[in-house]
Amino acid sequence: MKLLSSAILMFVVLAFVACAPAAEEVVVEEPDTTEADIEAIGQVDDRMVEATNSGDIEAWLAVYTEDTVVMPPNEPVVVGRDAVRAWAQQMFDQLDMEDTVSIQEIQVAGDWAFMRATYNFRTTPKAGGESMEVTGKYLAIFSRQPDGSWRLARLVWNTDNPPPQQ
Repeated sequence: MKLLSSAILMFVVLAFVACAPAAEEVVVEEPDTTEADIEAIGQVDDRMVEATNSGDIEAWLAVYTEDTVVMPPNEPVVVGRDAVRAWAQQMFDQLDMEDTVSIQEIQVAGDWAFMRATYNFRTTPKAGGESMEVTGKYLAIFSRQPDGSWRLARLVWNTDNPPPQQ
């Protein structure tokens, strides 16, 4: 009788489990990379280039996050928008700049995105003198802000020009 009771109990449990609704599959949706995000990120870069070319450091800084990190070639890392201002101020004060950019790729992953681009950067001393031209490439990381806009959070670049002779 004990064996029969155990068998019936096992049958009831199996029947209950077999008839129970399946657990819902948890689907983690990938964030939607929209053309609007890609366009907005390209516009941030456009504003940075326009500000560079017009010599407007305030407009140039406006595209950066407060905690931005800039990694210029052959120099120490610059952390925070105020430090970036101090780093760039002399360049804006002393040089006329002409920057052209060609975006190669933009990828969006949720609230972060990266852009890979090439640049041609010409500077001319405001006091007079020869222009200098540099070509290179950069990788920029953007973060989506609470209002949905995008700002530049991390920037690293290097030049295609050969290193200066010593």
